[in-house]
Amino acid sequence: MSAINWPRFILAILVAPLVPGLLFLAFSLFGHPGEGVWSLKFAAMLGYPAMIVLGAPAHLILVKCRWTAWWSYALAGLLVGAIICGLLFGVRVAALGAILGTLTAAVFWLIAKPPRALAA
Repeated sequence: MSAINWPRFILAILVAPLVPGLLFLAFSLFGHPGEGVWSLKFAAMLGYPAMIVLGAPAHLILVKCRWTAWWSYALAGLLVGAIICGLLFGVRVAALGAILGTLTAAVFWLIAKPPRALAA
């Protein structure tokens, strides 16, 4: 029996990468909404490939290793976000990538809901 709830897994893959862009969109409503729309598009452009190439496999590995606690996902998101932003934009932006990666991973964890019985 698979420990992965596939519909929730797919929903998490579709929603979680948009969270940083939606956050920036919400903040931009106080000033320049056009910048927020651009941020949402940019988040999707970076977030979906990162989720497919690194995030989804990380989830499968974490479930297989029975490391399904929220902090395991937060740590994985921190590393993925820092690495992606560090490689693409330099070390100065890696900290922002780490924060946004952690936020994305937390939302992914909330949606995917790995079984608590497997939590480390």
